[in-house]
Amino acid sequence: MKKNIKLFIASVLMFFTLLNVKSQTVGCTGTSLDPGGAGNYANNANFTQTFCSNNGQPIYLIFNSFQLENNWDFLYIYNGNSTAAPQIGPNYTGTTSPGTVIATGTCITVRFTSDGSVTQAGWSATIGCGTPPPPPPPPANNNCAGAIPITPGATCTATSATVLNATQSVAGCAGTANDDVWFSFVATGVTQQIGVNAPAGFDPVVQLYSGGCGALTSLSCNDASFGNGANGTGNFNGLTAGQTYYYRVYDFFGGMPANPTFSTCVTIPPPPSAGQACNIPNSFCSETIIYPAGTGGTVTAPVGPAYGCLGSQPNPAWFNMQVAQSGPMDFNIFANSDIDFIIWGPFTSPTGACLAGLTAANIVDCSFSGTNNEFAQIPNAIVGQYYIVMITNYSGATQNITFSQPLAGNPGVGLGNCDILCNISALTATPGACQLGSNTYNVTGTITTVEPPTSGILTISSSCGGTPFVVNPPFATSMTYTITGAPSNGAACTITAAYSADGSCTRTATVTAPAACGTCTLTASNTGPYCEGATISLTTTAVAGATYAWSGPNGFTATGQSVTIPASTIAMAGTYSVTATAGPAV
Repeated sequence: MKKNIKLFIASVLMFFTLLNVKSQTVGCTGTSLDPGGAGNYANNANFTQTFCSNNGQPIYLIFNSFQLENNWDFLYIYNGNSTAAPQIGPNYTGTTSPGTVIATGTCITVRFTSDGSVTQAGWSATIGCGTPPPPPPPPANNNCAGAIPITPGATCTATSATVLNATQSVAGCAGTANDDVWFSFVATGVTQQIGVNAPAGFDPVVQLYSGGCGALTSLSCNDASFGNGANGTGNFNGLTAGQTYYYRVYDFFGGMPANPTFSTCVTIPPPPSAGQACNIPNSFCSETIIYPAGTGGTVTAPVGPAYGCLGSQPNPAWFNMQVAQSGPMDFNIFANSDIDFIIWGPFTSPTGACLAGLTAANIVDCSFSGTNNEFAQIPNAIVGQYYIVMITNYSGATQNITFSQPLAGNPGVGLGNCDILCNISALTATPGACQLGSNTYNVTGTITTVEPPTSGILTISSSCGGTPFVVNPPFATSMTYTITGAPSNGAACTITAAYSADGSCTRTATVTAPAACGTCTLTASNTGPYCEGATISLTTTAVAGATYAWSGPNGFTATGQSVTIPASTIAMAGTYSVTATAGPAV
């Protein structure tokens, strides 16, 4: 998390409300609350309260919840009946709870001050005398060995959990991991989405590991923005189906969140959209272009690339640019809230460097500032080469990112190729039913493209076979397609749309082929030979759910698995055929 700094330009006159309780004998039971009670405390508070034992034993406070505005509102605790007594511990602020505080004598004093803006929930502490009770035990999944198993599913099946009384297992990958709890899952594919639904004031960090509890390897760390709820959700890539992975969840801040409960699940995410992965980036050039920023924490930066100056990589969005004219290039990258960026290059293809080529040696520019207005530079862009850009949405806000090149068109300045701005924004794919006889099926869908190329061809194909759908220009922005003759075998198939004129303008979708419906073998029989005048009896093999159609000499037709023809004549001699139809007609 970046530090938020309050800057007061003008002089501010503050009025404080003073509430002093010099002494209050409460015995050995009760609760110490901030001046806001069940709600938030007020601004400009100056609150002092003293609690004393009535049985001669030392008095203590056990803080059950604690949340103040960090570094602006403070709680002071004193070992006696006034603020003149020695102070116990530091000046408490933020969510760093005092825990259990024991006076050496029979009285303890608390003093609280708040500034003129931003209030929080405050605190609640149990009052007691003598020896404090032992703290409640930590959760069963306090350590890796007690990890709660989670079963990945197509939709989120939430598992409730808490960080209350949890302790640190290992140092945090972001923030303070003083309250981490553990979960495990068996991966069902290369990408899994880990969701954490946390309450306001709980900033969940999700760290993913491979290996066993005795030898864990950290794969990824996802820290979304503070207090939004559902803000620990992220896609984790590069996994191996069938392998067990572990992840831990903790609150970014020290101390314990006021509401320590949350829920988590592991799901199978949909295929990434344009801009959500290095190999399907959005493109930009020297024109002013606007794209949506990554939001919601549902996309995480993959393991592998060197991220240079980026201390964290929340909500990444991926872009690329091809150089059309050599020279230095300066870009302005603007959004409404804090964004950061990194540029890698140069490369000879639009996505060939994903992800192994994104090394420290290939970093061209990088910024991890607190601003929403970034300036990026490629000092010596060479015509034909590609650059890959990742922009992180640190604030997590729903916003757009605007690219512009203010000096474009000036003598000697490099230019980006605006002909690669093709972007397949949507690709749907629906499998049809198995076709009896051919044992195949068709895939139908719609492709939507922003700024399609003006040359080349569009090919939509299936990894499982079938006849690809091919279109020549001019290309409409929205088109329907059909892939015919794909084998019905129950397999998972990838549908790929690609424009030959723009290697980066591709998109994939997945379908599951219907199970094989096969073909049926019919055996027709009769009870002949027959004499003239006898009844002819015809029958054939039973096929579940089938309808039957017979044909024969002199235009004979009939239906049913078995048929009879009374009063036979010589003219009825010949070949009789039967067709059984089950499922879709071929």
